[in-house]
Amino acid sequence: MSKYEEQLSYLQKPNEQEIPQDLQKLFDGHVEKQLEQNGFVNNLFKVLPLNAVQYKGFLDFKYSLFNEETCYLPIIDKEMIGLVVSSTNNCNYCLTSHSDVLRGLTKDPGWVDQLTYNYRSAKLTDKQR
Repeated sequence: MSKYEEQLSYLQKPNEQEIPQDLQKLFDGHVEKQLEQNGFVNNLFKVLPLNAVQYKGFLDFKYSLFNEETCYLPIIDKEMIGLVVSSTNNCNYCLTSHSDVLRGLTKDPGWVDQLTYNYRSAKLTDKQR
């Protein structure tokens, strides 16, 4: 049985046979990390293996932004920024993704909802603001 059975878009499903084994192992690790941190796998990461090289580039970029040793901002602040930008851009998919992750990280769904609808009314530290 393939890992990519679910039809998530008009695009074809990823073909496991076309994904280099080392990249599939990397992708599997990323999925496990999402499940552990968030309790779910963002659908975007179920479609990205269609182009394994671009997916690898995306993960490299993402990991560089979320490397706790080299980044100034904590992950909660980065997700908060992603949520507010998504709200400003009216991107429902991104709003859902960032708010779900942020709810899991903060355990404060009310605060996340405030950020989603009007970040100006949310209780923020000076640094966050």
